[in-house]
Amino acid sequence: MSTVASLIALKEEMLSRTMQVAPLCPREQLMWAPAPDALTLGQLLRHMHRSEYNRMRFLNDLIDHKTYYVLRHGEGDSKDLKATLGAVTDLDAELVALKEAHASTIRTLQGMTDADLTRPTEWGGKNRTTLEFFILMFEHDAHHRGQVATYLRMLGVEKPTGRDWRGPVYGR
Repeated sequence: MSTVASLIALKEEMLSRTMQVAPLCPREQLMWAPAPDALTLGQLLRHMHRSEYNRMRFLNDLIDHKTYYVLRHGEGDSKDLKATLGAVTDLDAELVALKEAHASTIRTLQGMTDADLTRPTEWGGKNRTTLEFFILMFEHDAHHRGQVATYLRMLGVEKPTGRDWRGPVYGR
């Protein structure tokens, strides 16, 4: 199996895990956060899909790094991620957007070869390979999925009977 094919398979598993957790978000508590400076439950979902979608736009040369940063943090002096994300009131819209961002990533990966993964890509102020770029994106997704799961536990949301919050795992 090629490295690109492995990344696609891994990304599919990651969406599966996210879609086991994200739909459990209580619709009436999408704007709940555990602390005043924390993103809300809904804002975490929105941040996940917007980040992924805009990273693919960056990787496909549709936006530059500066534009990505403005889309992520806003303009002006505040550069406030919470303000940029805004109020989240429609769980279904956020779930659709998660799937659309995922599809954008899959399309990008499907258009690549293993050699493309060695191409240098400046990200986070460092020269990285495109493979490292994807690894960092996957890590970002896992980090925020963990936050969503933690928020859900804080709200007392029970995992559905017979379901593993971690999703499918290699070798099972």
